[in-house]
Amino acid sequence: MTKETEEIVFQMANKELLPQMMLCIQEAQARLAAADIGQWQDGYPNSEQLLKDITRKESYVILYKNKVIATFCASFSEDPNYKVIDGAWHYDAPYVVLHRIAVRNSHLRQGLAAQIFQYTMQVASNKGISLFRVDTHADNQAMQSLLNRFGFRYCGIIQVRDGARYAYDLKW
Repeated sequence: MTKETEEIVFQMANKELLPQMMLCIQEAQARLAAADIGQWQDGYPNSEQLLKDITRKESYVILYKNKVIATFCASFSEDPNYKVIDGAWHYDAPYVVLHRIAVRNSHLRQGLAAQIFQYTMQVASNKGISLFRVDTHADNQAMQSLLNRFGFRYCGIIQVRDGARYAYDLKW
């Protein structure tokens, strides 16, 4: 374990952290655009969405030296977009869903996304939940690769506000 890994802290997000959280989002939006991926290119997610996540106590950050280096939403509420799927979920049980993962450019390729998945699974396990659902853009190969490494299984295609997404689930 590196010294930096020992110094990162996961915590619930709060309104005071919103500007730093938006830097994570903006950098992720720019990376997606540079990779010619249409995801997050229409002003979403925005500060209003992150504030909703914070209010619902579904928003988390990773801090390094008291600075936000990543943000994500882990929700235990049913996702309305997951009710209709072209395909089928492998499991029907309460689940956690991960949305809006964004890591600062300065901390890419350090395993933070994998740590976010592990942390989310631990929080879910503590709530008695062992089912994980997630969706991603068809062109987001980095996320699809991470999902495959964790053992997520492809379920089909769901529709979100700006188009189709690949849907996956994992039971542990």
